[in-house]
Amino acid sequence: AIAGDLAKPAATYVAPSVGLDLPGAGRGGPKDLVRRQAWVDKQLARGKLTVEGRVALMADMARRHEEAAREAWIAAYEDYDRRFEEWFQAAGMGDEPAEPDLSAVDAGSDDAIFWYDRILAEEGSEPWRAEALAGRVQVLLHAGRPEGAGEDARLLVEQAPDSRHAPWAAVVTGDFYFQANNLMPAVEAYRLAVDGDDPVQSCYARYK
Repeated sequence: AIAGDLAKPAATYVAPSVGLDLPGAGRGGPKDLVRRQAWVDKQLARGKLTVEGRVALMADMARRHEEAAREAWIAAYEDYDRRFEEWFQAAGMGDEPAEPDLSAVDAGSDDAIFWYDRILAEEGSEPWRAEALAGRVQVLLHAGRPEGAGEDARLLVEQAPDSRHAPWAAVVTGDFYFQANNLMPAVEAYRLAVDGDDPVQSCYARYK
């Protein structure tokens, strides 16, 4: 599944997109993603924006690509469900329907990660590093890439232990280690979530 079994427990709290916390994110410019990317690149190339303004534009682009990837996922599985139902109603005549085509989901996820990576590489963007890492973890989970999500979540916990996303990231890290049957690191990660200030993640971590 695109969300991956790993993502399901941690999805009790979804990390907000970083663009939601930055003033001016998403204002102005075309809505079409291709045209908007060219517009954003032009704004960034002018060099007149503050660091916060630059990060806001990048975060907004990442969020838009995340949304496009989710919409593509929904469309792909709705199409699969329709084809499977038709095949089932025909008493299983013919070949079983092919799995959903998730190429558009992968493309949207890659584009979102590209923009989060730009935020992380932006000079002076340290105040938003935890937000960008959280966004990248979320995209990787939704794209069914638990290894990358687990590594980014671990980095978030190590580098920004006071972040509002740290308890959630600790759970993602614990789930990653648990799925890999690496139990001691999993316990340590869950313990961080238990001690955190997010009651939902703390409850889940205690259960694990």
